[in-house]
Amino acid sequence: MRTRRFVVLALALLPVPMAFGASACSAESPAGRVQLLELYTSQGCNSCPPAERWFAQIPPGDTLIPLAFHVDYWDKLGWKDLYSDHRNTERQQRYAMHAGDPVIYTPQVFLDGRVLREWQRGVPKSSAGTPALPRLTLSARREGARVEARLETLGKLPADALATFALVEGGLTVDIKAGENKGVTLRHDHVVRAYAEQKAGAMTEATLAVPAGLAPTRSALVAWIQDAGTGAPVQAVRLPLDRCGPG
Repeated sequence: MRTRRFVVLALALLPVPMAFGASACSAESPAGRVQLLELYTSQGCNSCPPAERWFAQIPPGDTLIPLAFHVDYWDKLGWKDLYSDHRNTERQQRYAMHAGDPVIYTPQVFLDGRVLREWQRGVPKSSAGTPALPRLTLSARREGARVEARLETLGKLPADALATFALVEGGLTVDIKAGENKGVTLRHDHVVRAYAEQKAGAMTEATLAVPAGLAPTRSALVAWIQDAGTGAPVQAVRLPLDRCGPG
């Protein structure tokens, strides 16, 4: 009897996976590698709008996913960016350190974790061969003011694999009242509104709080695996949020 009671208790302490019902939706990564294009920007920077207009013309697809991270180091210079997050600044700094150049600035563009200095010329396609990629399946469910997400991976992961989940929104406009862009109405696309990152495994789950005003019809959940040791993204998958009904 004691042994049986111990087994029941041990099972009760095991983590319980999220229950995904009929309201859940899912997407799978393609066979080829998806590149991540990241723009680091700020509403307080008057050289950023041209970069954002260029960035808005890049549609997300099976080969490339654009993500705009708004940094916070411009916030003290007259205008606080409505979408800034200090974690975005820290992410930009990590990329710069991996590249061996600690200088960060806006607008700054990274392709697959490396600086893309001549972004005005377009985005080069991956010149790498076709490595054995992990296959990703991203499932999600909208539950009130949160999104519950699950990322399942099939295949080999980096030794120090990191899984990131991000809520991304487009079609945003903001009237700037102060700072270098005072009096200008800015449009933002592919904006990372919220994200969570943690050590990746065969199945990784996260719950994201939905930012106020986020519109599911112009938003997506993006998840990717990254090698935390080198900073290089390994594979990514995108799921339009309007496919996922409320729970």
